[in-house]
Amino acid sequence: MPCFNLLTTAEIFNLTKNYLAMPLTLPPLNALRAFECAARHGSYVAAAKALHISAAAVSQHVRNLEGFLGKQLFTRHNNRVVLTDAGEEIFKTVHQALEQIAVSTARAMGRRVRSRLLISVLPSLGEFWLIPRLQAFSEIYPDFRFELREENDPVNFARDDIDLRMAYGANYYPELTAHFLLQDEVVPMCAPAYLERIQCKPEDWLQAIPDEDFIHIDWGPEFGSRPSWTDWLLRFGAGRSVQSVGHVVSHSGLAHELAERGIGVILGQRLTAIEALSQGRLIVLSDRGLPLGRRHALVHPKAKADKPMLQELVRFLGGGPA
Repeated sequence: MPCFNLLTTAEIFNLTKNYLAMPLTLPPLNALRAFECAARHGSYVAAAKALHISAAAVSQHVRNLEGFLGKQLFTRHNNRVVLTDAGEEIFKTVHQALEQIAVSTARAMGRRVRSRLLISVLPSLGEFWLIPRLQAFSEIYPDFRFELREENDPVNFARDDIDLRMAYGANYYPELTAHFLLQDEVVPMCAPAYLERIQCKPEDWLQAIPDEDFIHIDWGPEFGSRPSWTDWLLRFGAGRSVQSVGHVVSHSGLAHELAERGIGVILGQRLTAIEALSQGRLIVLSDRGLPLGRRHALVHPKAKADKPMLQELVRFLGGGPA
């Protein structure tokens, strides 16, 4: 049998002392900071702006870090930089470490630590769907803070340092991580007051409502997968057709606002109308719906996947795989 010699207390003490005396092998810290910032922004130019240095200086810092590690950290795609596999692995550790240092520094200086996310969302979904959920999320995490902006697809994650985007599908963002929400559909809706005004029973709406009271949405030339009144009536209208003589708006938020005010009838998204339906401001005239061409998605850069508050928010909002 092999014989193992046990270390004495003195030998253990000496080994520990020698280990603790060994210098830490650390890469240049400025290079780490420049790399982490470039990875978050996906751009040397954007990182340079955030760090108040030149883009050439950021590039030099990254080259120094690559030389130190013996790894290629980025590949170039036009004006953007994308993490390699090695870069993604290193970024996770570096990003977490710098965040922990920032949090510890804030606490040491007596500051209250807050986590702020920059969230981008489609118009109407922000007001009607996302804001109530952000309110509920903030009640669970009182220190959570966000910057919210409404804008159409596509958005520039690198330029604007966006953490999370609620988009109509993920086709504009093939290189990013996408978490898909449930399939939404459109159904006929109106305010109860509208039916009272035209003296119409809910079950008689299809034949009783005049053409000029149908509210239409002009999605613009870039959208070809949004169901219209024409689509719904061809499938479920039992021979009813509608001339385009009613109100026309540019997005669903305006349509819902008109419907709630009793102006007419909309083909409304269930996702957008959840609160209005639950509070009785709108009613569904028919449960026969048409699915949207794409599922809404929560999209974020891969480099931000390990942000704890981002992960918690995605889970809270119900994002799942494709």
